[in-house]
Amino acid sequence: VTAFKGAGFVETWYDQSGNGEDAVQETAGSQPKIVNAGSLVVLSGVPALSFDGSFFAATGFTFSPSGDFLAVTVSKISSGNLIDTRDTGSDGFFIQQGSSSFRYRYNGDGSIDAGGNDQHIIATAELNGTTLTAYKNGSSAGTDTVTAGLSTTEALSIGKVAFSSANALTGSVQEIILYDTDKSANRAVLETNIISHYGIS
Repeated sequence: VTAFKGAGFVETWYDQSGNGEDAVQETAGSQPKIVNAGSLVVLSGVPALSFDGSFFAATGFTFSPSGDFLAVTVSKISSGNLIDTRDTGSDGFFIQQGSSSFRYRYNGDGSIDAGGNDQHIIATAELNGTTLTAYKNGSSAGTDTVTAGLSTTEALSIGKVAFSSANALTGSVQEIILYDTDKSANRAVLETNIISHYGIS
């Protein structure tokens, strides 16, 4: 954490899985904020990272599961890409906040929009076979049939499009959990625990 005039900025968001897939931003002007005006940034009393054009890249880590996966995020954002794995505009996986909807898009052929903007939510995307399901606060927000399998090589980005500087994130992020295997049996319990921990209503 770098401090400057009552503000604190984060250079490395450490991977808690033990795999060392840390997300890094070495450029000071592009680091998200964790302290603002001398106070810790929080959502519902729990620490958060504040993004305003800032972003991370998980250097050396590509999220490119060949089959089932689970992606869980906790945030309150008004615009921009929360996570993005794409090499180009038509491949990979991303979650973004548009003008009025949270969008989950997979491999260019699956897209689900969940209503709401600038809300403190847990947004989950689950692929099981060829069915992509989006969840908002533990409840299904829609499904889509997709062609399973990603083959991207771009490093995972948090806070912008992976292959460009477009669609920078505005808002706060608390948690990102990624599994490249089937976790459907545990999803509901995981979401319930996260909703309780982060005070999401």
